[in-house]
Amino acid sequence: MSRNSPRFILVICRGGMDGLSLIGRPDSKRLRDLRPDLLAGSSLPATDGFAFHPALKNMHALFEAKELSFLHAAGLPFRDRSHFKSQDMLESALDIPHPSTGWLGRALAAIAPPVQAVSFGRSVPLVLRGAPDSFNWSNPQIDPGDEALLHLLKTQLYPPHAALTEAMNQVEDLRVFLTAQTPLAGRRNEDPFSIIGRLIAQNSGPDVGVISVGDWDTHDNQIKRLSKKFAALDEGIGTLKDALGAAWDHTIVLVVSEFGRSVAQNGTKGTDHGTGGAVILTGGAVAGGESLGEWPGLEDASLFQGRDLYPKNDVLQLFAQIMQSHFGLPSAIIESTIFPSTISAADRLLA
Repeated sequence: MSRNSPRFILVICRGGMDGLSLIGRPDSKRLRDLRPDLLAGSSLPATDGFAFHPALKNMHALFEAKELSFLHAAGLPFRDRSHFKSQDMLESALDIPHPSTGWLGRALAAIAPPVQAVSFGRSVPLVLRGAPDSFNWSNPQIDPGDEALLHLLKTQLYPPHAALTEAMNQVEDLRVFLTAQTPLAGRRNEDPFSIIGRLIAQNSGPDVGVISVGDWDTHDNQIKRLSKKFAALDEGIGTLKDALGAAWDHTIVLVVSEFGRSVAQNGTKGTDHGTGGAVILTGGAVAGGESLGEWPGLEDASLFQGRDLYPKNDVLQLFAQIMQSHFGLPSAIIESTIFPSTISAADRLLA
């Protein structure tokens, strides 16, 4: 596709990110009562009583620049507090065991002309399976410039053998090839936000990317752990914007997790697996500066099963509308193929 083609990056925060810490309600006495040890303080004001965690300075700036919105009290129509089941549902949009395709893969299969996708990691994630043209980028584990290692491989590990000798001689050619490659050469320790951003920014690069960020299962010591996690995530969003360059104007970045956390803190100053969470929607193609969807409240009668933020807003509806408005997929295909039996064409979360 052309340089002005729509770009989309999905960031999956695996482990159940706490949406009430990501975007909180600093004036809520109810939340202070339920989480006396979890409030970060000095939050960054947003709108409608919401505020960003103080570590989210880039995201707050994007919100003020109207390039970021958020959807709170968001969840899946299939409710389960198992990481594995919920991640499968988040990526496949199917309530079946062992799904073989992902909703984004099915969406890309329906787009013409074909759209290429890239993921960061050792394998293509479930959400991209079914895409006709996708690949994964994994940082090299061996430094191609390590002359000592090359010498060891060729002189110590293998006995003299014509075929092996010929094969090992090709290592020199491989080293030259790797160190001469693209803007990504020699950057094996860089983070996935930089890698994916620069790949998508290239004139002939992919238009869709997927990044997974783990370790969001904060059952204990949550306030300290999340301060570091949020700072890294916020830096990653800033890195994406810088790496994308002009492509940022045509990009939507979606940050999601499989579920939120319990509203009340537990005995180890953490939270347990929950239901409703928060979703970040950012990018130059986003008409931002808004709180999307409905807020159910935090009173006992409003909680899901008496303990979780009620998932008032279906995250799959947001996925569907992005596929329709950003990539031009018709409602009929979205409802029949990409999100079968879960999405109504009348459901809208974006203006």
